[in-house]
Amino acid sequence: MVRLGRSLGSVVLGVALGLAVLSACAAPAAAPGAAPPPAAGGAPAAASPETAPALPPGAAVPPKPGPLRRIELGVVALAAYFYPMWIGVDKGFYAQQGLNVELTTLQTNEAVAALVSGSLDILHCPTDSCITALSKGAQIRMVNDYTSQAPYDLIARPELTSIADLRGKKVGVSSLSAGTGSLAKVMLRAQGFGPDDYQLVQAGGNPARYTALQSGGIDAALLSDPVNFTAMQDGYRVLLSFSDVVPLYSFVSHWVTNSWLEDPANREALVSFQAGQINAQRWAHDPANKDAVIDVLVRYARTTPTIAERIYEFYMVRHPGLVDVSDLREGPVQAVISILRDMEGLGPLPPEDQWLDRSFIQRARQLAGLQPS
Repeated sequence: MVRLGRSLGSVVLGVALGLAVLSACAAPAAAPGAAPPPAAGGAPAAASPETAPALPPGAAVPPKPGPLRRIELGVVALAAYFYPMWIGVDKGFYAQQGLNVELTTLQTNEAVAALVSGSLDILHCPTDSCITALSKGAQIRMVNDYTSQAPYDLIARPELTSIADLRGKKVGVSSLSAGTGSLAKVMLRAQGFGPDDYQLVQAGGNPARYTALQSGGIDAALLSDPVNFTAMQDGYRVLLSFSDVVPLYSFVSHWVTNSWLEDPANREALVSFQAGQINAQRWAHDPANKDAVIDVLVRYARTTPTIAERIYEFYMVRHPGLVDVSDLREGPVQAVISILRDMEGLGPLPPEDQWLDRSFIQRARQLAGLQPS
């Protein structure tokens, strides 16, 4: 059910140099119909007949017999890189694991508070927001890397033809100090902008930011799909993409609280949740399911078939490894930490073994029929 003291150039160069081996060794994009690519250095993924049975193209999978365990999953805003979660719900891959996953949409600023308060079981969180909360004492744990890039474009009104035209202008973001707000600061600093050269405006989620751009309330906005494709179709200009500035970056990831993990039943549910998501993404990457994937995108992203086709092409064909729910990699996370320390004065973090936990995704890989990474 869906209900930067140092120059940014030095930061990006440092991250790039420190992660060059990870980038170079990253597994190739998944072939059509294959499982999502493993992490850098991981063994090739192997599909399992038990977890990925042959089905008619586009068909849903049968649920696990018996009552389903309810999971409250929080998501921030609306973007089509949610597609593994949407397919997990719509095509029964969570139910196949015995789960009834309900998606709750939140704003960036309230997401971590909702997780810590116990309102959510799992949070699909902007990684920088959760790492910042971790530095302030939040007892939370990262359990899935989810993305290795931030698929966001800086899109402006048609009369603004270059980044230089943004001086003195308003740039719409979801939060002034996290999520797309951090992305905008990084992108503009890389282009020589100081903090007083433009105005960040908190303008809501992805669709709300585009509405503000259309109305003239802001001059540019950080937009992801499906809205960025709609904006381009409507004549708005892409001035810069975040991946052109920082190519390896954990934008969103999955987090839980330490207290939630104290219950053995919750730990098993987390493994099942991740296994269902892995199988959902595997299903999405099978070309035989293309029409059904586009249908899911139309309904859940609330967009047109034309835009859904462009989204499919972007994620399944051109960038099949951008979203990978099957592992937790250190490199993209370290890029986030480096930028936060330089630009936001990130405080000390606990030792990584206290908050970066790969054990659940490794068990989920086995349950989904993938080799250990």
